[in-house]
Amino acid sequence: MEKFLRYHIIRKLDAGGMATVYLANDEVLHREVALKMVHPHLMDRQETKKRFANEAQAIAKLSHDNIIKLFDYGEEDGKPFLVMEYIEGKTLAQVLADHDHLPNLVVLEIAYQIFSALCAAHEKGVCHRDVKPPNIMVDKYGTVKIMDFGIAHIINQESLTLTGTFVGSPNYISPEQAQSREISVKADVFSAGSVVYQCLTGAPPFVGENPHAVIFSIINDQPNSPCTLNNKALAAVCDLIKKCHVKDPATRPDARECMTLIEAIALELGCSLGKNRVARFFGDADAYTASEHHELFAALRGMAKRDFKKRRYVAALKDLNQAREFGFLLPEDEKIISSIGRGTTLKKAAVVLGVLAIAAIAAFAVWPVLEDMDVRLRHAVFKTPATAPADTAPARMIMQPGAGIQAAVSEPAQKPDKKVTRSSVATAMLSANRENPAGGANPVADDSYLSIKTRPPFAQVYVDGNVRGETPLTALPLVPGRHKLMLKKDKYQVVEENIVTVSHDTLALQRDLLDISP
Repeated sequence: MEKFLRYHIIRKLDAGGMATVYLANDEVLHREVALKMVHPHLMDRQETKKRFANEAQAIAKLSHDNIIKLFDYGEEDGKPFLVMEYIEGKTLAQVLADHDHLPNLVVLEIAYQIFSALCAAHEKGVCHRDVKPPNIMVDKYGTVKIMDFGIAHIINQESLTLTGTFVGSPNYISPEQAQSREISVKADVFSAGSVVYQCLTGAPPFVGENPHAVIFSIINDQPNSPCTLNNKALAAVCDLIKKCHVKDPATRPDARECMTLIEAIALELGCSLGKNRVARFFGDADAYTASEHHELFAALRGMAKRDFKKRRYVAALKDLNQAREFGFLLPEDEKIISSIGRGTTLKKAAVVLGVLAIAAIAAFAVWPVLEDMDVRLRHAVFKTPATAPADTAPARMIMQPGAGIQAAVSEPAQKPDKKVTRSSVATAMLSANRENPAGGANPVADDSYLSIKTRPPFAQVYVDGNVRGETPLTALPLVPGRHKLMLKKDKYQVVEENIVTVSHDTLALQRDLLDISP
């Protein structure tokens, strides 16, 4: 067993581009530690030594449960080293390799601990600049630890960033890092948002064929909503990630604001967070996930009832649509949906009747003007002056419902039109408003959408008995309200269910088809 100073090296834990980390035993304090040593071929580089010193100084400024602890730092025979606490667990990158993506409440708890660590660092003037899954440890008790402060920037200290370059991992850096602009602690929030995104979906939000393509995407693109990649992703968690990914750091929330947002999500759901959730998931992922689904199903149904009582009908429908992903809705839930549907129909009818009433009132209001105009027109048009040439047809004014009075056009002389009556004007205006209510706005326009995927794909999609295409379908326009959805594919069981779409929103679904072939 190799020995370095007072540390007996037991085994290698990990290796990066700059250093190797070993599990070692401290002979003096009799505890296991993580010994980080620079690669031999980099020992002569001043930049490497500077980064080691920078990491030691950054961690030494911090004392927080979610930040790795530093025990010692020094240099022996030209070999810089760090001695840190040994964390028995896995990196978040290893966790995601094992589980693809994580359940919602586990993601929220991990995110809360990450933002808590960043908040503590930022308040001490330390910006990590390289927040990513490999730099985040999760121990067996569910505690999250941020580590590797090698490229951290300490406010008012010389930056390690070179002019025209950036530091950090391309998939997780902020737009300001990608453009080598001056950065603030908000850069860590953007990176943390990307980590939370990957926890929820299993993939980073910004990808490309090469680092340049990734950087271009970070600067210019908005990532797909996690809700479109994971149909069980809570809309509130997706909104949190979206806030973290605001391009302009001035309008991006800080770490403490993100913590507050997570607390608000948990409070509205009525679900408590805590590191025990993470520990339970690691203990038995399948059992925990099933338990969380049951918990969220009950929580979302409760939210729907509260929103319905407060007459927040759109929110209630969204709650029930989300609950549907975690279980089968009960008859009382269907009653809420039906009640809202009837209310929506009545509201639409009221809008139409209101438009018609306004049109009728307007017709009677302008009648005296129209009647006077009718008299003037008849006198001017049909009384041809004696000086007019015999072969010239008199010009007449054409009036069309809803179009106003057009310019005079020359037409062959005809019999005068029927006299304009009060009832005929009102009828014309009402007819025009039925075809184009409120000056062209359609109160029942298709402004809700359905996105649906199936495994396997290419299933026929029927909505209310009509074929609307094959899966995968994105942004299929539907009238807001309740619909009957049916999925058909040869040799697979037919899927039938009721769905509810909401104005200015997309309902994203993913369904696994059951193979019934012999």
